[in-house]
Amino acid sequence: MKRTMAGCACNILVLAVLHFVSKAAIAAPSTFQERFTDITKDKRSVNTEYSADDVYSRTSPQIAESVYNNLFKDIIIDGKSTDIMLILDGSSSMESSGFLTARKFLARLVSMMPAEKFRDGSIKVSMITYALSENVIRQFAFSWEYGIYREMVRRNVKKAEYQDGYENHGTSALIWASSLFENSSRYTDPETSKVILYATNGHITDDDVLGLNSTRRVATWLKSNGYKIFTVVPGNDVNRRTIRTISSEPTIDHVIPVLNSQSVDSLALNIRKEKRGSHHHRTT
Repeated sequence: MKRTMAGCACNILVLAVLHFVSKAAIAAPSTFQERFTDITKDKRSVNTEYSADDVYSRTSPQIAESVYNNLFKDIIIDGKSTDIMLILDGSSSMESSGFLTARKFLARLVSMMPAEKFRDGSIKVSMITYALSENVIRQFAFSWEYGIYREMVRRNVKKAEYQDGYENHGTSALIWASSLFENSSRYTDPETSKVILYATNGHITDDDVLGLNSTRRVATWLKSNGYKIFTVVPGNDVNRRTIRTISSEPTIDHVIPVLNSQSVDSLALNIRKEKRGSHHHRTT
């Protein structure tokens, strides 16, 4: 079930991906070279200025309300079908505590998603962990999820191990994720939402992998092609500029700060309260 995607470090984004495709037998409708060209030639104008906001000063109930409304209600509950990619940063900048906090929150999110949507295949989940680009690990794939119980998905999220890698190749992880989305049988279905839940502190070190500002260019390409990107941000040591670059807009609705294990417990409790309140409102 778990696959290590090892490639040649001398050319991380061409040779490594070609190696992965051959070893993992992933069929994609477009070649990686076409994707590479598409991303590097993307000329869309991007606002490069960073303006401070109150994303990180919100209370747990405020964050929970945002998570429920923008992830659960708008996408998972009200949507026809959803493909969800979990990306978990295992680099040393996260430290073990940040990794465990983020992993715990991702598992909690899965546990709160509608169980019946896992059983009927409306929700499919895939997951990768990474530090260096040549040791991206696919924990499980979209095809594995059809008809699988939610609890099995949650348990496999909890099995993800901390890599403690000295680099954070987060830009490469986003490219890996976009390739894995193409494995879904409903990748081209316009009614299927494509969601990335990216747990990272934003200290990405491969921002030049496709040239200057690679992280912004890849994130812009994903968002302009219909992907919704939520960032799960553990701890206090955060590169807020990078987090804002990766996340969908408005940022305040797509950044989920989780300071520590206790804040995960509090946030999960408040999300459940939001779910109960919404359910009561719909049934009265």
